[in-house]
Amino acid sequence: MVARFHDIGPRRHRSLPTYTEMCERQHWVTYDISRIYICGKIRNGVYDGGLSRLLRHLADVRGQKPVETMAINGVAWSDLRGDRSEYHTALMSFPTIEELFLDNVTCSHNELVTLLSSYSHLTTVSIEGVTFDDFPIVYNRIPGRLNPSVSSLALHLDNSSTSLLHLLTAQNGPFSLSSVNCLEISGSNNPIPGTKDLFANLAPVIASPREITFRCIAMHEELPALKMPYVSNLTFTLVLDRRRDYIHSIKWWAKTLDHPSSLWNLKIRIDSNASLSDRDHPYWTDLDNALCMNNLSQLHVQISLGNSIIQSCVLVGRALRSRLPRATHQYGSLGQLAWLNEEGNMLDLN
Repeated sequence: MVARFHDIGPRRHRSLPTYTEMCERQHWVTYDISRIYICGKIRNGVYDGGLSRLLRHLADVRGQKPVETMAINGVAWSDLRGDRSEYHTALMSFPTIEELFLDNVTCSHNELVTLLSSYSHLTTVSIEGVTFDDFPIVYNRIPGRLNPSVSSLALHLDNSSTSLLHLLTAQNGPFSLSSVNCLEISGSNNPIPGTKDLFANLAPVIASPREITFRCIAMHEELPALKMPYVSNLTFTLVLDRRRDYIHSIKWWAKTLDHPSSLWNLKIRIDSNASLSDRDHPYWTDLDNALCMNNLSQLHVQISLGNSIIQSCVLVGRALRSRLPRATHQYGSLGQLAWLNEEGNMLDLN
């Protein structure tokens, strides 16, 4: 089995040859370079100004499987000092990138747009934690480049993500959101922030995909419903918390599912960190009506055990059936009711 190539970054492992030596010796020829990892947090590393040259060589290899996946983690473009522009140009020189993973990176608005739009074969994008070190400006795609047809998009959002959403939904954004078929939205280390500003900017993002996964949303206020007219497969998570904030999520999902859509398969995951409130019945009734109005082909309900004992999860299952009587009747014992352990594996508790 061919070993993967070393992690590289602005700071190089002291035990490795310099990036210039790697280029001269073609150090990568005995490695699998189809995936490369650019890390900004290489411990005890030494700054190496030859990173841009190494990237250009890796982009231009012949006789090997080309680089198809790139992951950039913990890198601030400013770490490249005077080599910032050259580094960014080198990043854009890879002709065969299909998957791009950005995690905790800092760059300018224009650098993110030009990076995402430079890979004409790009199909999968995951963005978790982007900080911009400039103010929004007028930015444009690279002239003469084909727009990427991104089919899979994962966004990890926090309270500062509105700038990212503005950029992705702009008319001259890095790629067309209409090509996105599979969308996953989650929080960045925490639940998705349930704020009006963030959700207003989410509306264009969720308008086209046919498969959408929403992780837990932290809602503390009334939010306008979002329209997902083309979604056929939807997954969302409700977390039963002791403060009863989950009631806001139930109300929001009831309103959102009440809009016309192409929904066919629905999966609801319940994280039972607390018991259900006796005062939440009216909100479940609204969700119950919305579930039946959609005339689903399949309804899956999964209850995550977490730290709960098995008996309490069984009780949650019974309580859900009593709160969703129409869906229980229409889909047969609340569709396919299942329990998950902490690893997400299915358990049979019926």
